Amino acid sequence: MGSTPWPFLLYKKIMARFKEPAQLHNHSKYSLLDAVPSPEEWVGWCLETGTPALAVTDHGTAISMYDALKAKEFIKNYNKEHGTNHPLDACHLIPAVELYCKLEAEDKSHFHITAWAASTEGYHNLMKLSSLAYNDTVSFFGSVKARVTFDQIKQYKKGIKFGTGCIAGPIGKAFWDGNLELAEQRFLMYKELFGDDLYIEFHCNDVTHNFNKATGGFDPIPADECSCDGNKQKGYNIFLKNMVEKHGGKCIPVTDAHFIAPEDKVIQDCLLKNGNSNGWYFYESYHQLRADSMFEKLRVHLGDWLTEERFSEWIENTYEVSDAAKNISIK
Repeated sequence: MGSTPWPFLLYKKIMARFKEPAQLHNHSKYSLLDAVPSPEEWVGWCLETGTPALAVTDHGTAISMYDALKAKEFIKNYNKEHGTNHPLDACHLIPAVELYCKLEAEDKSHFHITAWAASTEGYHNLMKLSSLAYNDTVSFFGSVKARVTFDQIKQYKKGIKFGTGCIAGPIGKAFWDGNLELAEQRFLMYKELFGDDLYIEFHCNDVTHNFNKATGGFDPIPADECSCDGNKQKGYNIFLKNMVEKHGGKCIPVTDAHFIAPEDKVIQDCLLKNGNSNGWYFYESYHQLRADSMFEKLRVHLGDWLTEERFSEWIENTYEVSDAAKNISIK
């Protein structure tokens, strides 16, 4: 990863409409065969873009939580390699996991939920949850999923902040299936369970095609009540907007980035096709975005409701999570 000339960074800073958010939903090479960067490479990206913090929310594993404590070491390495002089507190990594969770212990299916350690106790509790998950594993097309229950999350939630996750979360799955009443019930369940520690994730990507196992290709998602113009993520973001207007909630913008640059999608494709026995991979590109691009993507989904002022408030909400994580001390 090359270093960016400082005049260009200064120009970008002057021209940008928004401060860079703490990027709270991202994946690394530890994310069970579907992501590319190492946590150290994510730190390099933060330094080059002025991003103050980043959470590595790998699927079902806490491996990256150890690396999250090594951000200063990574910055030292970057400075040495690139001849730069970034302060050792220029950015930090937030210990986090995207847990696989079951609503009930006897359930066969599971969902995604984002969890960020917000204190030293929360760090230990998130480690505990990630370890407990390996008491209940299941294989999906050759990929092993380690799962916790919501009762376990209730037991060990202290010191952890939670996000609604992607469209594969409990709320998103009910929405995907067209059960808007159940989706609202689950939204309220989240609010009751997590209270002020809940953040509503607005994802900047599109979901417009389904993988066809028979052909190995993709079929367009038909337009319906839950698919605006055949875009499930756009429809889901509009649903979340309606829930926030009706019930309240703190919102954050996220990218769910699995790699840094768009051209790295081919690497993710290879990882997924070889890691899943059915050949499944993503149609969309889950590369990283800067604040201005995130706003433009979400503005397409949410229209004039997403004002610059509102988006700036969402960015401030990301700092709540990143600032809390600064107090974590592991010896």
